[in-house]
Amino acid sequence: MLLLVASPLAEPALGAQEAPVLGPAQGAPTVRWRVVEGRNARVITPDALVPEAQRLATLIDLVAARDTTTLRARAPRIDVVLRHQLAQPNAFVSLMPRRSEFFLQPPQSSGLLGSGDWLTLLAVHEYRHVKQFSAARQGFTRIASALFGEPVWGALAFLSIPPWYWEGDATVTETALTPSGRGRLPLFDADFRAQLLERPVPSFMTVMSGSFAQQWPNHYVHGYHLIIAGRERFGPDVWDRALRASTRRSFMPLELSQGLRKTAGMSAGALHQVALRALQDSVRAAAAAATLTPAARVGRTPASWTDDLFPQWESDSTLLSMRQGLADRPQLVRHTATGTTRLRLLGPAAEPPLLSVGGGVAAWVEYRPDPRYALRGYNVIQLHDLATGATTQVGDTTRYSAVTVSPDGAQLAAIQQHPDSGMALVLLGRDGAVRRREVAPPGDQLIAPRFTRDGGALLLVRIRRGQGQRVERCPVAGGACTPLSPWAFNGLSSPFGNDTLVVAHLPVEGRDQVVAWRAATGTWFQVTERPVGAIDPVLSPDGRRLAFTDHTASGRRIATMELNPAQWRELSVTPPDRPRVAALAAQEGAPFRPDTIAADRTLPVRNFSRFEGVWNPVGVSVELPPLGPDLGATVNSRNVLGTVGIDAGARYNTQEQAWGCLLYTSPSPRD
Repeated sequence: MLLLVASPLAEPALGAQEAPVLGPAQGAPTVRWRVVEGRNARVITPDALVPEAQRLATLIDLVAARDTTTLRARAPRIDVVLRHQLAQPNAFVSLMPRRSEFFLQPPQSSGLLGSGDWLTLLAVHEYRHVKQFSAARQGFTRIASALFGEPVWGALAFLSIPPWYWEGDATVTETALTPSGRGRLPLFDADFRAQLLERPVPSFMTVMSGSFAQQWPNHYVHGYHLIIAGRERFGPDVWDRALRASTRRSFMPLELSQGLRKTAGMSAGALHQVALRALQDSVRAAAAAATLTPAARVGRTPASWTDDLFPQWESDSTLLSMRQGLADRPQLVRHTATGTTRLRLLGPAAEPPLLSVGGGVAAWVEYRPDPRYALRGYNVIQLHDLATGATTQVGDTTRYSAVTVSPDGAQLAAIQQHPDSGMALVLLGRDGAVRRREVAPPGDQLIAPRFTRDGGALLLVRIRRGQGQRVERCPVAGGACTPLSPWAFNGLSSPFGNDTLVVAHLPVEGRDQVVAWRAATGTWFQVTERPVGAIDPVLSPDGRRLAFTDHTASGRRIATMELNPAQWRELSVTPPDRPRVAALAAQEGAPFRPDTIAADRTLPVRNFSRFEGVWNPVGVSVELPPLGPDLGATVNSRNVLGTVGIDAGARYNTQEQAWGCLLYTSPSPRD
């Protein structure tokens, strides 16, 4: 009998014995982790974020008791990890081990964030996934997972339940339970509505499988419309009933469709046709009733789906944009009367990078991973000289999420993410030296700053927890910011302009349209009326023309138009909820405002032990001849942070006819 007990200190003595390692999917070991004990979530947080973790645990406790009408599963307490060193907006729920992780840097995209608090949106959306996993662990899945653990639980859940249900149901929940979920934002499904305006409804399998020529809706958009259609047609609990029916045969691929057929008499494919034809009729009726604003699209219509994002004027006759599509890698391009020219391929980005142009320089943000720790990353600024073609990098271990360049190209302004999840507006020189930093109050988020055309101020959107958002003008020299709109959950985004005229985009009757604020009246006006929507407006250098992004059936195209203020109509920037969204919220009962919830400061807080929960089997590896002489199995276990692991196994060597056992522990290094 051979017994090997290995640790990092003993590893050199093992010789040819290869010990399993944890891999790079870790954060830096210098982080001091704390635990906030909630009833439904145990929040594992960096020490500086304990107050936010207490609020999150309080919020999850209330959400867990709230969204029970449409999914009645009760979930056991889950570990939620707050990741503050990864410079990208995201979150997930996973098994092996069972946990959820939130990446705390908010997005700069209005189509994802809207007017809401980022942590609140994550809590509502991701906890719905927690409940979905618990609902899936019934019937055959429950028996199989009891025998073989979380790997089989996850495999059967994703085999029988399609992606459109997971994300569509969670998106509907965030829409119903928050004042700023994605279903309230026209930008969320505008690309799909543009296709339905000009093309027939795609088949169910076309959307499920994708296309090499058309960008059909992802599972968030597709699922959102299917989930709503099912609830409207068969009642708010239809998907709960379908899910329960499907778990009896969860070993069958996409069994949820059969579960829907058994409980409602209609398959998912049939529901797809009903839902999307109703959506198409609505889109075409709205477009037919609109009096469209004339505008000229820039460039030729591409053969495959292509987006031109964030247009910026280089001169009165030249535009720049970020281009990406099914046939194009992300790139910076120039649009002139003679055609479109690629200036530079873009590096990786956490989200589509906002583009800014001024003083002969184009600026944007790119993502840089940490070479050692996969759960630590950075955002740096890229400056591209439009005359020479040279590109320089500003920042190294920085976390900028948006940048704007002054009209003379001498200054930069950026949104910076702090390790404690706070945000700051920073002014920098071209060399990256910080000249001034304005830290936002706790709970505030700053979105998409832009220099005014004279360079004397910055226009940005401020989101405040519990109040919504507003457009502000902030002097570059310092001083108080001036609001240009009231606090509201309205999706008002992308302000650009000067002291007398500011343009932005705003949902108007279910479609984003360009709107304008005029200092002479202090009011907002509607500028465009486009069939699907118009976003990201920008004024030409001479102030006489407007460029914006127009949604089309082949992607997002740049369009230009002459400014004619005499034809603008005044409007309110606090539009009411659309009836469909109001009906979703009503299904969940009395009004609920999770963004206004205060933290329960009495929740227990303690230090996180690195060996806590380390025996949590997440997988089994098997060795069989003829791949090698050994016959055996090893159980792999990891703690929730992935910093400590235990691998225990036994094997029989068929050549030596000897048994061996292995017990290996692998804690992360310490500085």
